[in-house]
Amino acid sequence: DFSEEDIVFASREELIRKLDGILEEIQKLISGFELGRIYREGIRIVLIGKPNVGKSSLMNCLLEKERVLVTEIPGTTRDTVEDVLDISGVMAILTDTAGIRNTEDPIEKESVKRAQQALDRADLVLFVLDTSSALSKEDIDLIEMVKEKQKKVIFIFNKMDLPAQWEVSSLNLLENATIFRISALKKEGISELLNALRREVHFGAFQKDEVLLTNVRHKNALESAMMKITQARDTLKGGLSQEFVAVDLRGAMDDLAEITGEIVTEDILEHIFSHFCIGK
Repeated sequence: DFSEEDIVFASREELIRKLDGILEEIQKLISGFELGRIYREGIRIVLIGKPNVGKSSLMNCLLEKERVLVTEIPGTTRDTVEDVLDISGVMAILTDTAGIRNTEDPIEKESVKRAQQALDRADLVLFVLDTSSALSKEDIDLIEMVKEKQKKVIFIFNKMDLPAQWEVSSLNLLENATIFRISALKKEGISELLNALRREVHFGAFQKDEVLLTNVRHKNALESAMMKITQARDTLKGGLSQEFVAVDLRGAMDDLAEITGEIVTEDILEHIFSHFCIGK
């Protein structure tokens, strides 16, 4: 038996607040999993645009090598092409995609499908537009589709060495967008774009001061613990017995032990609850 000095009286409300605080911290860790994946596997940067806007030329410029075949024939790239780009010490997986457009060609349809899949996986999108050609409905539809994905997007106005057929002011969809003007053919504007990528990687959305989760098993354990702690909190809110709370918290502690490597015994759990006298 414990003396009165050993007992900590806590109301249900106080315990609920404590559990809410724990749930908030676990949620932060789970939220850091995707960013941890980026640091483990690399940032996925995907080049998107219509056929023949200069995506492949831009990829070759960024990689500083002839990685992708470039011709004047629209649709030369029929599949996604990947290569590794080192952005000041941070690995990026740069992906060139087939031009996205409506087509009846079965092979090109498959290429467009793969391009859209690459877009879905992207952490950062480089959307390439050809300002030397008139803006088309296909351009607008593609911009709208990409914006709906709610990805981080940098718009690349390519072929700045040629007379522009339209300006950004003519398109409300690009209001407040991040835009760079380049000529992939003459390699103009590439260094400025690379500097922007460095800033984005090192100081932008891909930076976080909190702990990053990189292990899938740890993420699953946290999600399981979160579910059980939520059940424990709801049990407290429902006014049920602390024995039911203990069962859920024991399960959550077992989940967390998979991450920490610690063994949670019945004695430890009993000791924790022996110090609480849950009030009404």
